Amino acid sequence: MTSAAGEPSVELVDLRGQPSPDQIAAAQRAVERASEAAITVVSELEVIPKFLLPAAAERGLRCRMEPPRPGEWRVTLRPRAEADDARANKETTDG
Repeated sequence: MTSAAGEPSVELVDLRGQPSPDQIAAAQRAVERASEAAITVVSELEVIPKFLLPAAAERGLRCRMEPPRPGEWRVTLRPRAEADDARANKETTDG
């Protein structure tokens, strides 16, 4: 699936406000689904990116963590092939 700009669309999983155990369970499901499509996970809990990064690395996913904002941690997970395609498209349009 792609956006109007031709870039792969990204599913947003907003976990803010949910109990910690529910956030961890949802983050685990996001890692499992990210092998198929890009997912951005948002949480107010610092433990979520600490969990996501190694879990995603074990599955060979690409991860991008944005600098934290007050009350918000944001991590985008992508299948390796999709991340490589997005980078190639950016290099083509930038060059």
